[in-house]
Amino acid sequence: VIKAEVSLDKTVKGVLTKSWEKLRLYLSYQIGLENHVMSIQLIRPLKIRSPADAHIECSAKYDLLDGAHVEYGASKQLTEYSRLAALVRIGHISGVKLKLTLSRGSHSYRFDVIFSDVIEPAAVLYGTFLPVFVYSALHWLVINPYLNRLKVSLVTCYLKSDVSDKMFC
Repeated sequence: VIKAEVSLDKTVKGVLTKSWEKLRLYLSYQIGLENHVMSIQLIRPLKIRSPADAHIECSAKYDLLDGAHVEYGASKQLTEYSRLAALVRIGHISGVKLKLTLSRGSHSYRFDVIFSDVIEPAAVLYGTFLPVFVYSALHWLVINPYLNRLKVSLVTCYLKSDVSDKMFC
């Protein structure tokens, strides 16, 4: 699918999208009086429970004002209405940044963590592995025990109640 548009602020934008079974590709450009932007983005859905459950993405972008940078990260559907995303941005002007986004319904909470103003290998490693470690720790220490307790209490309530009360468990 190819789209092109001209906006009122004297810019020309275009997007080329291509979807395969296991990969989506986005090529976009914006040419204007003040800034020119070109980007490419690859998204790979991970079918854990459903196609929208999780995906990983990688993108490269060149901007006249911000320079060139590379972004990579992952996004996971936590509940029906909640999504958690972590994206590492590495650029020669912006340095190494981590963008954490929690979307709940129509609300989005974004936290930016700046690891370094320049590109350093240690900052790249912290930005890559710190979100994975924190998510894994929270998942195994908080989320799984809570869900197990909830499941046990639901089963005990279901077993203790009679036929008329089972809808209130």
